Amino acid sequence: MQIKIESPTFKLTPTIQTQIERKILSLEKFTKIFEKEKELIVFVEIKKSTKHHRHGEIFQTLLRLNLNGKNISVEANDINFQTSLDIAKDKMKEKILKYKEKIIQKNKK
Repeated sequence: MQIKIESPTFKLTPTIQTQIERKILSLEKFTKIFEKEKELIVFVEIKKSTKHHRHGEIFQTLLRLNLNGKNISVEANDINFQTSLDIAKDKMKEKILKYKEKIIQKNKK
């Protein structure tokens, strides 16, 4: 699994980059079935933004993944960078498992 990280609104330090990679690589065990034909690429975009009606900076995490032609994307917002990444990772895990179950059910028929 390859991870491509973009951060247009703040500088990524090596520590932050390592944290992102470690969290995203934990999804690899759920995507192994889809990596038979080609290597999967996860696009991670992390931004700082200000949301209307909220004070201070908000971290927005976007994750995009293509599983055999099925595009899966999730978004999470939080005041804390770590929490935003965790929420997005958990949402991605749920979507991967849901899609994987759908594929398994389709193959059983």
